[in-house]
Amino acid sequence: MTGISELTRYVEAHPGETEQRWRLVKKLYHACEYDEALEHLLVIKREWPTKLNVLRYLAATYYRLGRYEDAIDVLEHALSEWPHVVVLYEQLARVFEMAGRREESCLVWEKILAVDPYHPTAAQAIKRLKKGKHETPPPQRVVDDSDSGIDIQEGNVCPACGSQNSMELTRCWKCNSLLPTFKNPTPAPPPEEVEDVDEPEEAASSTPSAVKRVSFTATGVGLAAVLGVMAVMITVNNWEREFPYEGIPRIPLTVYDVFADNLTILRLIGGAVLLLAWPASLYIAGILMTLTPRVRWAHLLAGLPLALAAYSATWLRVEHILYAPLALGLLAFLACLAIFQGSFVRILGAWAAQTILVAGAAFVLVVSTEGVAPLAELPVISAYAARHDNQETPGVYEVNPSLVPLRMGITWQSTGSDWLDTWADEAVIAISLDEPVEEPLRVMVQRDEQVIEHVELMEDQIAIPVRAEPGVEHRLEVTGPFDVRIQPRVYAVLRPRFVP
Repeated sequence: MTGISELTRYVEAHPGETEQRWRLVKKLYHACEYDEALEHLLVIKREWPTKLNVLRYLAATYYRLGRYEDAIDVLEHALSEWPHVVVLYEQLARVFEMAGRREESCLVWEKILAVDPYHPTAAQAIKRLKKGKHETPPPQRVVDDSDSGIDIQEGNVCPACGSQNSMELTRCWKCNSLLPTFKNPTPAPPPEEVEDVDEPEEAASSTPSAVKRVSFTATGVGLAAVLGVMAVMITVNNWEREFPYEGIPRIPLTVYDVFADNLTILRLIGGAVLLLAWPASLYIAGILMTLTPRVRWAHLLAGLPLALAAYSATWLRVEHILYAPLALGLLAFLACLAIFQGSFVRILGAWAAQTILVAGAAFVLVVSTEGVAPLAELPVISAYAARHDNQETPGVYEVNPSLVPLRMGITWQSTGSDWLDTWADEAVIAISLDEPVEEPLRVMVQRDEQVIEHVELMEDQIAIPVRAEPGVEHRLEVTGPFDVRIQPRVYAVLRPRFVP
C-alpha cells in the first residue's frame, strides 16, 4: 500500500495529477497532518471546484485546525450548490456548535428535523442546545476524532461504498446511503493506530453491495435496451403494415389505423419527452421525499425502461389503452421500491410525486397538440374500437349484390366521439363487376346534390374516395345496360347506413 512519503514525492514530481493529490489529502487527513492536507486541498479545490467531497474534507480540515469560520464559509458555499444534501447540514450544525454559535446550530438542526422527522440525533441536539448544555471550547482545544464531519473510525463504515463516516451521521458523506447505527460505539483509536484507507471506489469493488449495484445497473441497462429495440420494431411495423384490399386507396379501416396514421409523430415526440421526464421525475421525487438512491444514476436506470414501456403502451389496441396507466403505475411503484432506500411512506410519497409529474408532462403534450378531446373522449373511443375493430372484416360494409340501374343513399353515423369523427373522415365507395361488360356502366356520386365523381366502369372495379361526415348523405347512382350484376361496397371507419 502506497504511503504518505511515496505519494508526496509523486505529487511533487507530477503536480498535475489531481487524483493522486486527492489520495494524498485523505492519507494526510487520517494521519492528522491537517496543515499539509489543507495546502493540497486548496490546490484541489481550484481543479475540482464542484466536487462535493473536496469541500467536505476542506471544511473538516478547517474544523480540525480550529478555523471554524472558514469551515462555515466552505459549508455554506457547498449548501448553495447542494441544498438538499442533509449531511452538509449535519456538518454545519456541528461546526456552529463548536464555534459557540448555539442558536445558529439549533436552527440548522431544526432544518434537518423538518426534512427528516425521524432523524436519530436532530431532536436530541435541539433539546440539548436549547437547554444550554454546551461547553465553549478553549482556543487550543484538540478535537476528538468523532467530532469531525468526516471521521476515521473503522466501526462506522458505509456498507454501500466503504467510506469512513463520523458516528453522529446517519447517511454516508460520499454516497448518501443510510449508515448502520451503534448504541455503544467504541472509542476512536489514536491516529497512529488507524489503518490506512484505500480509495472508496477500490474498497467497494469487492463488497457484496458493489455486486448488487453492478447487478442493478446491468438489469436496468439491459431492460432499457430490450424495450428500446421493442419500441423501434413496433414503430417500424406500424409504418409498414399491409393494406389487404387491392385496387382500393389506402385509408384507415379501424380505430387503431386512425391512431397509427395520425398520432405517430405525437407518439414519437411523447416518447422523447418521457425519456427526459420520467428519469427527471424520479430524481425530483427522491429529493422531495429526502430518499437515498440505492445506486448512482438509479433514476436513469429505472426511468428509461419506464419511459420506453410507456411509449410501447401507446401502440396497444385502442380498447386496451385504458389499462396502460394502471400497469405503468404499478411498474413505477415497484421501481421506486427498487431504487430508493427509506420508509414505505416516503417511497409511496415519491411514487405519487413522480406519477403527478409524469402524468402532467403527458397531459400538457397531448393537450398542446390535440386538445382535451382525445383524453376526455377516450372511454367512448375505446368502446367504439372494441365493437368496430374486432369484426371479421372491420371497416368493410357490403350491400347485397344488385342489378343495374342502382340508386341509393349512404348516410354516415357518428362514432360517439367528435375527435374520432374528425380524424376518421376518409371513406371509399367501390363498385365491382362479376364479369366485364361490352357497354360501360356510368357511376355517379353526389353530395348535397352536387356531383363529386362521374366515371365509367367496364371491368373489375372502381373506387371513389369521399369524405365521411356524420349526418351527411352521399347519393350513389349506377346506370347502363340493364340487369348487369354489380357489388357495391363501402370502406370506412364511420359506419354507413344505406338508404334506397
